[in-house]
Amino acid sequence: MSAVKVHQIYTDSPLRNFSYVIEGKQGHCLIIDPFCGQGCLDIVHSLGGIVRAVINTHEHYDHVQGNETIAKKTACTFYAHSNAKGKIKEANSFLGHNDILNIDDESYLKVIDTPGHTFAHLCFVLLDKGVEKGILPGDTLFNAGVG
Repeated sequence: MSAVKVHQIYTDSPLRNFSYVIEGKQGHCLIIDPFCGQGCLDIVHSLGGIVRAVINTHEHYDHVQGNETIAKKTACTFYAHSNAKGKIKEANSFLGHNDILNIDDESYLKVIDTPGHTFAHLCFVLLDKGVEKGILPGDTLFNAGVG
């Protein structure tokens, strides 16, 4: 049985984005690309979890606009690409290719540096018990066929 759960949140915005809450087995949650900070916090709260970190795949506003709300209500770490220094106000920890972010003792995200959409773009491979379960591509893959 998988220890990690991925909660996909459709933002219902003109850009048709998704935010994600990654829930580890100890209730530690990672929020990826928060479009609506309060909405993401509400989901974490409904799970009985705690926000461990926010991860921004890149610096565009539609992927970081929820950061401010989350920063005001939690003391979590904000991760972004090292090229996003000075571009994402809340970012306080920076990632590079092949870095690992632990979700819990069995699950983690492996960082892939994916410049192209921006020079500060990251994708993440989700691994659970050493098995690849999926990829969180940010804007490297678009759901509307553009890019």
